[in-house]
Amino acid sequence: MPITMFSTLKSTAGTVLPNLLLGAALLGTGLLSPVQSRAADEPHVVRDLYYGEALYQFFQQNYYTAAVHILTARERDLLKHHDAEAQLLLGGIYLSYGLHDDAERLFTVLLDEKQTPAVHDRAWFYLGKIRYYKGLYAEADAALAQVGDHLDPALTEELQTLKANLLMAREKYTEAAHSLLELAEDGDENQAWFARFNLGVALIRAGRSDGGVLVLDRVGQLRSDDEYLKALRDKANLALGYRLLKQDPVRARGYLRRVRLNGPFSNKALLGMGWVALEQQQYKQALLPWDELSRRDRVDVAVFESLLAKGYAQELLQAYPQAM
Repeated sequence: MPITMFSTLKSTAGTVLPNLLLGAALLGTGLLSPVQSRAADEPHVVRDLYYGEALYQFFQQNYYTAAVHILTARERDLLKHHDAEAQLLLGGIYLSYGLHDDAERLFTVLLDEKQTPAVHDRAWFYLGKIRYYKGLYAEADAALAQVGDHLDPALTEELQTLKANLLMAREKYTEAAHSLLELAEDGDENQAWFARFNLGVALIRAGRSDGGVLVLDRVGQLRSDDEYLKALRDKANLALGYRLLKQDPVRARGYLRRVRLNGPFSNKALLGMGWVALEQQQYKQALLPWDELSRRDRVDVAVFESLLAKGYAQELLQAYPQAM
């Protein structure tokens, strides 16, 4: 049994949820979805006990346990009917833990074997996704071009989003905006919000700032109890705040105030609030968010930046002893 893989998975177990949240905010989808969408939407007859147990653990969000069940079952040759599906699920778990190389090897093996068109399409899709994460944009594009007509419907919109992100990565912002328009208006509701965020960014980078700001402002006001969407809302407001920091600091402050104080983007928002005040020559006000930020965990670059910024503001206030 591959003990090293178990230990690698276990060592990263504490970071899987932050990684998922970050991935969702950047790309617009969750990572653990090779079989999730289909199993949720269609009756799925399970003919291998170990695969059924792995699915159960997966849907309970016990991803490490699900991976162990699959690895154990494959080692003992207990997946007579669901081996390819189990490998797709395992590859998705590897992706969520950031084990991109292991996931890539697994999907490549699947493609070397004679598989059903549905397995073929999903494997190419995830290979494209991995290569996108690695910054191998031409290779990602080539992989996604191999996806045929048998991709799970729930992954089709994600495929469109991924293709749009590839266009943006290659600075083809106008093309990316066109490809995102349909998703932003007619896609699955959750997926549509991520498409709207990406559309806003694409429009701004294509030189259509007014339209991009309007789209991002819409995302910045969405209401949801979903943690991924809350993070996306914060990210949109953060982007707007920094975008307008110099040209319209009053509006920038309004956007930054929308960002939650304890969300994943709160540190950057506090840093931005200080810069907004500094832009308006309100040096004492600039110190308030920076004081709060400077007391936070110093693993974040924004916290270190706040320490430098505090010294700068204190120097402007001629508080030289404090600035030292």
